Amino acid sequence: TMYITQAPQGYTMERILWAHEEAYNRGITNPVSSSELFIELGEEVHIFTGERFNIKVTTPEDLTTLRAQFYYNNYKQFAKEELKYGL
Repeated sequence: TMYITQAPQGYTMERILWAHEEAYNRGITNPVSSSELFIELGEEVHIFTGERFNIKVTTPEDLTTLRAQFYYNNYKQFAKEELKYGL
């Protein structure tokens, strides 16, 4: 099964330092996230349902996506009317 991870991810400092040291010792050099690192090390990761639109804004394109979602949420009824009438 594949999941999408999103921030924040929570670990104690002791566990995250251990994970990075252990990864270094095992030659694991390219984990994308802390969760992926723990999974690669065979550790248990707990999963919680999050909000799909909780996006991380790091590029101008991300900001465009955030603005579009904001305007859609604020003008949802208007948008539904536009769709209903094919506008």
